Amino acid sequence: MKLNFVIIALGILGLLPFFFSVYWVIDKQIIFGLTPFKVFSTYSSVILTFLAGSLWADIIVSRENFPLTPNQITVKSSAGMPNENIAIAFAFFSNIIALVCWVLLILPEEFYVISLTAQLFGFVIVLWVEAGWGLMQKK
Repeated sequence: MKLNFVIIALGILGLLPFFFSVYWVIDKQIIFGLTPFKVFSTYSSVILTFLAGSLWADIIVSRENFPLTPNQITVKSSAGMPNENIAIAFAFFSNIIALVCWVLLILPEEFYVISLTAQLFGFVIVLWVEAGWGLMQKK
């Protein structure tokens, strides 16, 4: 089995809970005591946490590229390697996103607008951070 096929197939399967919860809003049934909002919000938080975790993995993989001595700093910096302080900030950011997602999961459903708005901003911010990290890595 080719990796590209697996990636595309898993990506499509990952969209099913979103489509299911949107359909569920139209159907207006409560299944297993869950509302469509709770399913959508929970899965959104899981995906957002996963995206933040993938940023964490990128930081861990790239740590070998960080300079160790002042002499290496100038050599590495001119080669386009990321600044270690920025990587540290990104690592903290990825953990903060995970914690925010956890808080969003435990909010009562009355705060659904706040939860969805926070998730929207979280997805946009993770996208910006991923793009910035990619530019720093010159991928």
